[in-house]
Amino acid sequence: MLGVIVSVLGVVSCAQDGESAVVLPTTGVSDIRPSWAVVVSTYVRLRDEADSESPITGHLRAGDVAEVVSISLSPYSANGHQLRWIELAAEGHTGWVLENDLQLFSSERRARNAAATVQGSEVSDDQVSVGGSEDTGGAGGR
Repeated sequence: MLGVIVSVLGVVSCAQDGESAVVLPTTGVSDIRPSWAVVVSTYVRLRDEADSESPITGHLRAGDVAEVVSISLSPYSANGHQLRWIELAAEGHTGWVLENDLQLFSSERRARNAAATVQGSEVSDDQVSVGGSEDTGGAGGR
């Protein structure tokens, strides 16, 4: 599909003498990042930094939903795969969790539906709020 678009743009730009060519910004697969996570491990610790020795800032439990703030590659690997640390925000707390403890999603609705599947209900579009003021699932003081 992208090849067809580029070909059409090339024909259009060549057909008009004296005008500059159309330059499109490149968008790679690496630009697509998960923005929500569901905790899949029974209990995880939020860490101050992307390091298992870093101080604990909070806790999450299985089924909790959190917003992904950033992603960092760990210098370590397990089973031939480089570990990734995910920085999460939930109920006013932020912290780092290993990706192995999470399932990542591109939207809040998908994350909430995945979390709700365990409870036997799905989340509709009108139950998902926009703008960061939503209940993100329970990191506070547990």
